[in-house]
Amino acid sequence: MGTNIGWHWIDPLAAIVVGVMILKTGWKVGRPSIDGLMDGFDKEKMEEIKLRVLMMDGIDQVKELRARYHGPHVFIEMTIGVNACQWKKATI
Repeated sequence: MGTNIGWHWIDPLAAIVVGVMILKTGWKVGRPSIDGLMDGFDKEKMEEIKLRVLMMDGIDQVKELRARYHGPHVFIEMTIGVNACQWKKATI
């Protein structure tokens, strides 16, 4: 179309713009699916879980935290740190 009026560069430019739009849409649609398949989890929700766990009595630190979706459920695996002296006092 652009070559009819002497702009030989407009058709390749339009093809590049359309290609970028297709790639952007594919990324936007495909990214959540890929994250779900690769057991991805939202970092903001991970931080919220970590903060809630740290508010519990006796838990000093969260060393490792992993979470994933399984259908409508969330599975969480974590390693926590507790003060051993505090627990010994509680059991004596």
